[in-house]
Amino acid sequence: NVLCIIPARGGSKGVIRKNLRKIGGKTLVERSIITARESGVCNYILVTTDDIEIQKEAIDKGAEAPFIRPSELSSDLAPTIQVLIHAINMFEKYSNKEIDTVIILEPTSPFRRPSTIVNALELYKKRKCGSVISVCQLERKPENIFIKKSNSLERLCKGLIPYNRRQDMTLLCRLSSVVYVTGKKELLSNNQILNSPISYINTDEIESINIDSELDLLLAQTVEKNLNTTNKR
Repeated sequence: NVLCIIPARGGSKGVIRKNLRKIGGKTLVERSIITARESGVCNYILVTTDDIEIQKEAIDKGAEAPFIRPSELSSDLAPTIQVLIHAINMFEKYSNKEIDTVIILEPTSPFRRPSTIVNALELYKKRKCGSVISVCQLERKPENIFIKKSNSLERLCKGLIPYNRRQDMTLLCRLSSVVYVTGKKELLSNNQILNSPISYINTDEIESINIDSELDLLLAQTVEKNLNTTNKR
């Protein structure tokens, strides 16, 4: 049994009421629910939230949201893994069903494709790995990442061979946060999402857009309008 968890708390510092903001006329929560449903591989779609308005939105759009997350798991400092453990335990308790695989979809990835969820789950089953995560191309050279000191900068990645061209960076990637897949047993016993061996699935620039700021939201809304215009031609 595959449980899809969509963590969507009400508070946000970068974008006020972020998970209820709309792109293409749909909230970020709704877009995640629709994509999970269209993938056809999620037996259950669960939204865990501390917010009654988000809970109502989730239920109205066809997801399960039978509980409100406790306050200690609702701040921006609350560890995501504890939110997921709470969601799994609560779901199994109220549904009287036991799940074995967990898919995590963060609402902040509005251009997630159903096929990406399908491919990630298939890869997880095929390779019998601990986790599958989505990654995208690294946009900046790693040797150009610095730590700010009082009056100077210090390179974060020391001793690296410099990447003189972007073409040389084809094997470098970063977490894109589009999809995570792992086993319930591994998540609970290791107290983490990323369980070794970790496999990956690639996501492109558009799918990897992540909403952390008002500028990200504006970018996503612009991309959505352009995609709709192109599709109508």
